[in-house]
Amino acid sequence: MELIYFTVGPSKLHEKFEEFIAKGNKENIGSLSHRSPRFSELFENLSNNLKILFNVPEEYSVFYSGSATEFMERIVQNCSEKNTLHFVDGSFSRKFSEISGKQGRINTEIVAEDDGSFFLDNLPSTYEPELICLTHNETTNGVTLSPLFIESIQKRFPDKLIALDIVSSAPTSNVDFSKIDCIFFSVQKGFGLPAGLGVIFVSPRALKKAEEIEKNGKQYTGSYHSFMDLAKYASKKQTPETPNVFGMYLLNEVCLDFLNRTIEKLRSETKIKADLIYKALDGNKKLKPLVTNKELRSETVIVAKPINGSQEVIEYFKKGGFLVASGYAEQKEMQIRIANFPSHSIEQVQKLCMLIDNY
Repeated sequence: MELIYFTVGPSKLHEKFEEFIAKGNKENIGSLSHRSPRFSELFENLSNNLKILFNVPEEYSVFYSGSATEFMERIVQNCSEKNTLHFVDGSFSRKFSEISGKQGRINTEIVAEDDGSFFLDNLPSTYEPELICLTHNETTNGVTLSPLFIESIQKRFPDKLIALDIVSSAPTSNVDFSKIDCIFFSVQKGFGLPAGLGVIFVSPRALKKAEEIEKNGKQYTGSYHSFMDLAKYASKKQTPETPNVFGMYLLNEVCLDFLNRTIEKLRSETKIKADLIYKALDGNKKLKPLVTNKELRSETVIVAKPINGSQEVIEYFKKGGFLVASGYAEQKEMQIRIANFPSHSIEQVQKLCMLIDNY
C-alpha cells in the first residue's frame, strides 16, 4: 500500500511533482549555469511570483539559501549588534533564540504561557531590542500567532526590526508582510517539494541595518551569504554561489500552480481541512488536540495527544494508508502531528478523519 504522507516536513509532494521534474529534465535545468541569462530569467520570474503569491511589497529583496535555519543565523548577524528579543513557544522559536546567543547577542526571551499565549507585563517599558524574532507557526506543538498579536508587537516596537518565521505556515500565512522586515521559509512543507531551499524577503530597513553593521566591521555578517552580498548578486538576478537551481525551478512551477489556484482558495481549503480534523479530534475520547485555545490552533500543523501513546495511533493510521508524524523530541512517544498543506486534498483529509472517528 502506498502511504499518503501527512508528516509535517518533509511532507506529501505536490501532486504535479513528477510532471514538473520531467519538464525540468526536458529543459536541462540540472545543467543550467547560475551565471547564464536563462538562470537570471528564472531568478527574476521566481522572485516576482513569490512576491505576488505572498503580497510582498515591491521594494523588498528576495534571497535564497539552502535552508530556513540558515536564515535565522543570517538575520541575527545582519540585523543586530547587541540584543534580540524572542517570543518562545516551542523548540523552533527557541532555536532562533539560541542561534542569537551563539552569535554573542543578549537574547532576551518571553516564554509563552501553557496555553500558548504571551504576556509582555514583565518586559521593562524602557527595553529597546534591535531585533524582534517571531515564529508564526510552531511545528513542535501546533501553536500559531494571531494577526492581532503580531500587530500588537508592531505597535509596541514601531521602529524596531521584526523577523518572522513562516516555515510551517507558508504559503497560506495571512500576514501583512509590509510591516515585517525579514520573512523566511523553506519548501519541504507547504510547497510540497524536497528539502534544500530556503527563501527570505528582506525590507529596505533591514538592508540598511546590514549595511551599517558591515561598514562598522566589528560583526561577522555571513561571508558570501551576508545580506549585502546576497543583495549585490540579486541586483544582477544571480546568487553568490551555485544555488539549488533545480529546486528554484520546481518552486517557480509550484508558485505558478498556486497563483492559478489563487491564494484565497488555498487559504479557504486549508481552513476547511483544519476544521474537519479538529472536529474529528474534539469528538474523540482517545485522541485529543494538544492546543485547547481554539484561537491559537494552527491550521497547518495539528498536534494531538493519544491516551495510549503515539506509536499505537501511528501504526493505526499507517494500516489505513496514512503516515503522520510523531511528537517532537521529548514528546516523540506522547504526541502525534498531522500536516495540513496544499498538497493534501479535502478528500484525503475526509478519509483521515474517518480513521480518527473510528479510533
